[in-house]
Amino acid sequence: MVRRTLVLLSLLLLLGPAVPQETQGHYTLTYLYTGISRPNEGLFKLQGTVFLNDQAFFRYDSEVGKAEPLGPWRHVEGMKDWGKETQLQKVRQNIFLETLQDIMSYYNHSNGQ
Repeated sequence: MVRRTLVLLSLLLLLGPAVPQETQGHYTLTYLYTGISRPNEGLFKLQGTVFLNDQAFFRYDSEVGKAEPLGPWRHVEGMKDWGKETQLQKVRQNIFLETLQDIMSYYNHSNGQ
């Protein structure tokens, strides 16, 4: 249980802050990522939701493979090209997978201690 907690905390710190980040003015962005991995079953999944001032702004799901606006943000003019955000989220997905593999390798070499 302790090892699993350390892995989750390490990945959380690497992928993005869990506390709001101030931007210009009165706005805050909060990133929430959830990663699931079961290597023996070949399962890997990363989901992320970004909140703007505590309102869900967009999400990313590795199964869908793209960033998508949520709620009223779907209807805002000029916000139709999510290609750049999708690419950024795919980079974060790759970092998550590489970090997870590094952590698993570390524990395999240290006999789980």
